[in-house]
Amino acid sequence: DHEISPDWTVAGSPFFGFATDLNTKKFRLAFAAFLPNGFGADLPENEPSRYHSLRTWFIASRATAAAAYEISDRFAVGATVSVIHAYIKAKRFVNTSVFSDPDNRFLPASETAEGDHLLELAGQDFTWAVDLGVLFKHLDTLRIGASFAGGSAAELEGDVKLKYTTGELETTRHHTEIVIPFTLRAGVNWEATDRFEMGFDVRYWHYQVFQEQRSVLDEPLLNGLLSELSAAKNYGNSWNIGLGVMHHTTDDLDFMVGFRKDFTPIPNQTLTLENPSRNTHSLSGGVRWQCDDNIRLGMSLVRGWFDLANVQNSLTVPPTNIKARGGNLTVGLDLLYQL
Repeated sequence: DHEISPDWTVAGSPFFGFATDLNTKKFRLAFAAFLPNGFGADLPENEPSRYHSLRTWFIASRATAAAAYEISDRFAVGATVSVIHAYIKAKRFVNTSVFSDPDNRFLPASETAEGDHLLELAGQDFTWAVDLGVLFKHLDTLRIGASFAGGSAAELEGDVKLKYTTGELETTRHHTEIVIPFTLRAGVNWEATDRFEMGFDVRYWHYQVFQEQRSVLDEPLLNGLLSELSAAKNYGNSWNIGLGVMHHTTDDLDFMVGFRKDFTPIPNQTLTLENPSRNTHSLSGGVRWQCDDNIRLGMSLVRGWFDLANVQNSLTVPPTNIKARGGNLTVGLDLLYQL
């Protein structure tokens, strides 16, 4: 009967890296530390969403070593090895009356306060992944690239806390298996003129390996009623396509615009508030300035819109039957310094 909006949301993807040719013409070596996924959100404590999520943090960081070799003027290969750290922290209310009758989640918070116990879960793990890539220069003005990013399995482990309305605190540990799917990427870049370039890329994520998420507790909580947290996911596979153009306005100044379409792997029936991904389309613009022989600055702006979510047959517990809309705005800043 009304809209629910997050109290706040935040996301970031910092990147730091360096590369060297080791005084060779055909070999490159690089290292980077970056955050491909980092986001958090806070939802109100007096809305039906309080039984789905109150606060969620998800951070996946990588430390990556990379090497590339130019086999010939037309062909190059590369590979990376990454150490991945995954961390999640989430909290929400649990209430036995909502377990027995999900419609009780629509009652005013003042009527359910005595049974709203606060559940908090945190977990982390380290894993690793390998990526392989090739670059083919068919013509001096045409480049075709492709890569395979290996998937990874991880088992998040951490503390679970249940704080009763009486102030009593129960604690245990959990084990949660997650899967990072393998990814295929391919792209084409064409230098139409000395001043004008066009690019197209496509990405595929093998998300169908993610069919269920289950957190097993070492000791049951809530008087033995809560021994695990399980949720059907039933993910499909995901695609992402992008198209961009770049204009070399001067020898030192470039302007870029682009369009992207992203297809979510998450079906309506298993949509959750901590990951409300929908099909997304985005427009972007950017500028890059070579200040001098050593310093290059860049800035980008991306505006994305999510397709309307209309879920009426949710399988989650409690159900996530919603109509929702959303979008995002991303600002990127880039500094390159050549030693």
